Amino acid sequence: MKKLICLLLFLFLYLPAAFALDYTVIYMEGFPYVRGTGGSEDDLFVGETVRTGDTVITESGDSVELESGAFRLKVSENSVFTIIEKEENGQSRNVLACFLGKLVFSVNKFTGNEPDLITNSAVCGVRGTSVAILAGVDGTSLIIVEEGLVEVQAEGDIVALGMGEGVEVETGSGPGEKFTALESEIDFAAWNQDRMDAMIKDPVSSALNIEERMIGYITQIQAIYPLWLEKMTQLDEHRIYMDEQKEKGEDVSAFYKETVFPHEIETTFLYINIRYYALSALSLRRYVLGRMYLILKSMYITDLTNPIYLEFLEIRENILEVYEKEVVESFIVQADI
Repeated sequence: MKKLICLLLFLFLYLPAAFALDYTVIYMEGFPYVRGTGGSEDDLFVGETVRTGDTVITESGDSVELESGAFRLKVSENSVFTIIEKEENGQSRNVLACFLGKLVFSVNKFTGNEPDLITNSAVCGVRGTSVAILAGVDGTSLIIVEEGLVEVQAEGDIVALGMGEGVEVETGSGPGEKFTALESEIDFAAWNQDRMDAMIKDPVSSALNIEERMIGYITQIQAIYPLWLEKMTQLDEHRIYMDEQKEKGEDVSAFYKETVFPHEIETTFLYINIRYYALSALSLRRYVLGRMYLILKSMYITDLTNPIYLEFLEIRENILEVYEKEVVESFIVQADI
């Protein structure tokens, strides 16, 4: 635990200052609020800053527009938007996550460093564009490109979208067939209702899709975790060596600069990616599986022994069991919950 605390202190005190990309609220309607990294929930106001780790939540009638340099975001009503951090090619980058509802991302000047957009079912790499991300109640995503290029990746498959093209991605599946459509032509409420109807019609398949995605997140964590433990062990050995040399009166500043500090960066980057997948798993459990459970429980309240409902509950329990064991126990902190 002491190792973890030291790493988290380094993570939150050093890296955000070096790599974080903040967004400023430039317009809003209704009463949206933000959930901070410490777990507190506060009302949003124009001019306020949304930082890495913050989650913007809107309800019926709410909307928020945010801006950061060349990038602009619009979070529609009944949406959950989070800024997550992820390491790529030795650098920490913001990832913009729409876990529920609708997010429109646009660029007024091509930078070559556009953030990735993610949902519960897909990762979107944008290249100077305007793109709408719709995240349905069952975890399915709809990506529509107004302008520019977007690569949509899901379950190892990639589809490239150009201007006026879109694709739907079901949770736990690769991208579907791309189609021609503009964001202005899509009624999100109607699309989301279709997803709701499909989930109600076949809750077992929807739950199995969620289970597949959850396993995907856990598989990623399990691939990184041993590397992180190995690096942490090596880092402890370096620090012990430094302490021993200090006791002898030796100058360890060069050793720290050339060996320990780069190792700290590498170790922290590994943990950033573990947290990235852990927080994605948390959002899948909270905003998709949790809502699905409430919807189905209310539907079957007078028929709790229905075989379909019971099968859904069994799959849900399996998901929660593996989620608690593989994610919550080691990688989710109280503030996340």
